[in-house]
Amino acid sequence: MRITRIDVQAFGCLSDFQEEIAPGLHIFHGPNEAGKSTLQQAMLALLYSFYESDRARSSESRSRERLIPWNDGRYAAQLEYELQDGHAYRVARDFSSTDVPTTLWDVVTGRDVTDDFGRGRHNVPFMRRQLGMTKRVFEACAFVSQGELFDIAGEARVRPQEIGDTIVSLADTARRDVSAQSAIDRLARVFREQVGGPQARAAPVPVARGHLAEARRELEGVQSVQEEVRSDASALETTMRDAEALREAISRSRYLLYQAEITELNGGLQRLRELAERAADLQRVIEEHAPFAGFPAEDRDGVVQTWGAIRDLRERVDAGQAEVEKHQRRLAELAQRRTSLARRQRELSHLREYPGEKKPTVDRLLISWRSVAAVDREAQARLAAALSKAEGLLEEHDQLHSDVGRLTAADLALLTERLRDPHAAQRPTIAGLLLAAAGRAWRMIVAAGRWALRKLVRSPEPEPAQQAEASTESEGADFGSLTSQEVAVLLHRHRRYLEISPAVQKYHEERDAAGRSRSALDDSARQLAEALRGLVDDLSDLEIAHAVFSERAAGRSELEAVTDQLQSIESESASVEESVNQFKADQARLGRLEAQLGQQLETAVGRQGSLEELVASFEQGCRGRQALENAKRELREADERTGMVLGGKSPTELEELIKRREAEVADLLSESPSLAGARTSDSREALKEALSRQAAELQQLQLRIRGLRTAIETRLTGLRPRAEIEEEIERLERDVADLGKFGQALNIAIEVVTQAMTEAHRDFAPSVGRFLGAGLERITGGRYQKALLDPATLRVTTEVPETGRLQEVETLSRGTRAAAYLLLRVGLAQHMSAMSEPVPLLLDDPLVDLDDLRVEQFLELLSEISEEIQVLLFTKDERTRVWFERQCAGDPTHKLSVLPSRALAEPVGSALSVRLMG
Repeated sequence: MRITRIDVQAFGCLSDFQEEIAPGLHIFHGPNEAGKSTLQQAMLALLYSFYESDRARSSESRSRERLIPWNDGRYAAQLEYELQDGHAYRVARDFSSTDVPTTLWDVVTGRDVTDDFGRGRHNVPFMRRQLGMTKRVFEACAFVSQGELFDIAGEARVRPQEIGDTIVSLADTARRDVSAQSAIDRLARVFREQVGGPQARAAPVPVARGHLAEARRELEGVQSVQEEVRSDASALETTMRDAEALREAISRSRYLLYQAEITELNGGLQRLRELAERAADLQRVIEEHAPFAGFPAEDRDGVVQTWGAIRDLRERVDAGQAEVEKHQRRLAELAQRRTSLARRQRELSHLREYPGEKKPTVDRLLISWRSVAAVDREAQARLAAALSKAEGLLEEHDQLHSDVGRLTAADLALLTERLRDPHAAQRPTIAGLLLAAAGRAWRMIVAAGRWALRKLVRSPEPEPAQQAEASTESEGADFGSLTSQEVAVLLHRHRRYLEISPAVQKYHEERDAAGRSRSALDDSARQLAEALRGLVDDLSDLEIAHAVFSERAAGRSELEAVTDQLQSIESESASVEESVNQFKADQARLGRLEAQLGQQLETAVGRQGSLEELVASFEQGCRGRQALENAKRELREADERTGMVLGGKSPTELEELIKRREAEVADLLSESPSLAGARTSDSREALKEALSRQAAELQQLQLRIRGLRTAIETRLTGLRPRAEIEEEIERLERDVADLGKFGQALNIAIEVVTQAMTEAHRDFAPSVGRFLGAGLERITGGRYQKALLDPATLRVTTEVPETGRLQEVETLSRGTRAAAYLLLRVGLAQHMSAMSEPVPLLLDDPLVDLDDLRVEQFLELLSEISEEIQVLLFTKDERTRVWFERQCAGDPTHKLSVLPSRALAEPVGSALSVRLMG
């Protein structure tokens, strides 16, 4: 079971309080006098009421009176909860009456299920059926009031045996309202009804034994008939004396009966006189209220309903006047805004078909064009920088390239060697000759390649001087003819060539890259211009063209936004107009109802006046009509009671009957003067029954007298055969034996159930003890690791580590005792929840005796337990609030509700709920 919501109209210091309850751990935090204990008591009263039976005990009435609201005429509350099987219920109780009217609804179907659980005078025991435990067991196990942590069992509280019986009932039965003890009682009832004990005369065994004894006596009678004949005379004499004594008893009973009838008849005459006086009083009331006989009191329900509707409409109209004026101002604002937007819509209407959806594509091409342009600017800048570095070197590079650019590594090696040994050329070696020949061949190939390249690019023919110089250089490739100074100059020019070649080569690379970037820029500009073609008038400047396109596309978007705003304004205007029209409809309906009710009341009371005065006059007329009807009804009832008292006789006949009974009493006294002054506490009916019984006994005695006389005369006449009596005795003996065996079987069943119940009593203690041991070990940091529970007394003992012996927790510190007894209650509730419906824990400041470390340990334990059973903790402890904000933030199954201290001074308002969502 999990509590989901509580609504308190008024209960103690609480008033108009509502709260949604978390399914796990829910902490109600607040200072003293904030209403925490009152809220806990309200939940208990909603679940179990103040009364457990149809007979209200004074202590229960004092508990109800102690929580009567201080400044509120209401005294009622509602509670919603869910069971493990998915059923959800809402209970409503009105505590203002001692009968505590209660209603229980099925939340899903909306059906009133109160009668399904049986109605008592003060309570509907639905919670006992659903949880399987009484209120006292619930208070002992799952309900800890402030300051009552140590009071689990004892005087005026639950007995340990009752807790054990509840656990047995939950463990061994399919129904929560059936226990093992009820099974034992049922077996005992079957034993009494179908077998019977020695004192039960009408039970089967005593009856069978009686018949057996009677048959045996009959057999003995047959055997001793002759002896009985001799004793018949003595028996006849004794019977005749008994008959005479019975006649005297009949006279006494008749005397007492007559006296009782005389007393009763005199009382009837007195009641007749009282009824006549009451009838006269009622007749005067009827005459006094006769003018209201035709008053239309039957219209009262309709008048009250209409008057209630009028007052509601008046309140609604008065409350809605300011709101309607605000709505009217809003309508004016909306109309002005609609006009402005319509004008802007007309201004932008020419852009309705403009392809604004192309803007992402155009923007993408513009960004691409700008990016390519930036790359081109960078390439041109790099080209300019390379040109500035190579600008004076190009002509020199071309000259040097023609002179020394064709020198190979072999040429350079030969020249270097020539420079080191000037005479080496004059002593040519075979290797030198071969190297020179190879050099000449290479220079011829290079010269042919340059000629072919110039032809390909159509370069002009070299000047005659250049041709002569080239011819001279080609011809001078024979390094053997060069002097040392000429070789040095040639090597110097080659080094100069190597120095300026990188700058010239960089210039050529940047020139090629600039050409490629300029080509890409032209292509990107062409794509952008193609995308803008037909969308703008001038494409000479792409930036301006794009700005024009963006402005038109923005106008198209603004047109769509304006259209959407107009539609929104139309919707809001319709909604506001509907509210205004509803207010006007309420005003019109109020006027119609006032006119109709005024006309109806004027017709009923016969005068004019304000509506309030007419309603008051109508109520007065209804009361007069009601008083008249009540007086008539009571007069009819007085007439009926008069008829019942008379019993079909007239008062004169009753007086004559009294006289006749008095005469009969006088006759009895004349026959037996000793009867004078006889009294009895028996009623008239009892006396009649006794007289009838005595007459029957007298008749039996007379019959016995005649029988004895006949027996004496006839002796053996009328006796049954001996064999028939013996067969009957044998059959009766078998019946008695069978009933005895059946009784033994019932006794064995009772013993087995009793033994099983006793074992179940013993079994729950180890389970709860293990929970106690684990909990104490956790709370005390491992100091106490073992705990035992006595199921007969609910006493808790634990092993003291210093001595290793078991010791009652009563002798330990108050903090350890508080932890042990709180764990005991939690363990009992958890044990019962594991067998049947989960039992929620309602704990009021149970941790006040624990230090900070044990408080946090116990709060963590309660948080873990709340995954299986709901825990509602009522506390003022700031440590608990800080722990919750630190440990339970973001968990939707837990909740912290802060009860403000102003709940006393200002009953109206609900708790300030804080849900920590992280």
